[in-house]
Amino acid sequence: MMKKFLYSILGFSILLLFVFVVADYFYSKLLSKKNSANLEIWREVIEGKASADIVVSGDSRVNSDFFPDVIDSITGHSVYDLGEVGHHYNVQRIRLKVFREFNEKPLLLVQTVDNLLFMNEMSAFDRAQFLPWMWNRVFRRTSFQSEPLFFLLHSFPWLRYVGHQRIFFLPRETEKGFLRRNRMAPFRNLMYPYPNGFCYDKVISDRFQGDLGELIDDGIKVYILRLGLI
Repeated sequence: MMKKFLYSILGFSILLLFVFVVADYFYSKLLSKKNSANLEIWREVIEGKASADIVVSGDSRVNSDFFPDVIDSITGHSVYDLGEVGHHYNVQRIRLKVFREFNEKPLLLVQTVDNLLFMNEMSAFDRAQFLPWMWNRVFRRTSFQSEPLFFLLHSFPWLRYVGHQRIFFLPRETEKGFLRRNRMAPFRNLMYPYPNGFCYDKVISDRFQGDLGELIDDGIKVYILRLGLI
């Protein structure tokens, strides 16, 4: 009797998991077509539509303050903005690596550097933007390598979307990765909990140097641009 009950529980669990997986897959496909919450940028990167002569990588200051059309008009080269709002290098590298997998090799990478670039933690900001792409093999592999805890916490099908639904319906206009918005970063938020205003983690620093070294070995010129604190 107990064995039959356990088999029933197991069968129900497998069926429920199957329903979650199917629902998650189609919901992710639906969300991946929306033009909101940075999803448009990820879609262009993954579909190979972000190819450009010059790519700029960094945080919100790149995503909101670097104007691709202006740089394009000055240099005569196409530009794409890979800026990742609210996240440090450990997450920025996910977008950069996915970009390299699906898009043509750029001539130049401009990588911005600031005092918090090498922070070894993932910001809670706009995590929903990553969820629809977990079905993509390259994104899944790269995100696991960079942020394994985040990957594991957001891998359970369907339930991983709980609490994130609202963000997908916030309109955002982007153009070549550039996000039109007003940005305000209070100085006290950037300083705390680092009194000297600088954060350094050797693991992240080594990844940074290794990633840029691979780009240079591949014939891509790399320009490092130092930004101010805010």
